[in-house]
Amino acid sequence: MHNRVLRHLSAVAWLSLAACASPSGPGSPLAGSWRTAPLPSGGGIDLSLVTAGQAVRGTGHQYNLQYLADTLTVIGRGQADGNFRLTVTFGSGATATYNGKFVGRDQLDGTWTDAGQAPRALLFYRQIQ
Repeated sequence: MHNRVLRHLSAVAWLSLAACASPSGPGSPLAGSWRTAPLPSGGGIDLSLVTAGQAVRGTGHQYNLQYLADTLTVIGRGQADGNFRLTVTFGSGATATYNGKFVGRDQLDGTWTDAGQAPRALLFYRQIQ
């Protein structure tokens, strides 16, 4: 009985460590808080993302002139190679996509496309809690 419990605990500990080390597990680099570079006007977008496997979910805010302009929800997928695709739905009903990749541990480099608009480059930086 004692050996069986130890084997079970060892398996749980090993799986937990493996999941944390996996790029698509709980330790996924996409998980966390992100924000666009601050503009002098205070405008920008922040995201709070969680991951489960390759699935990404989250919430966020859009600011204009330091005032909350809209809320948003995020769904998407991350890949083991660091690429990702996120679909953003604003509280107003507007949608956008953000396709990109990791640059280092604390930067997302991608293309933001608002529905019906031309794509534009957009960087997000990890926010340390």
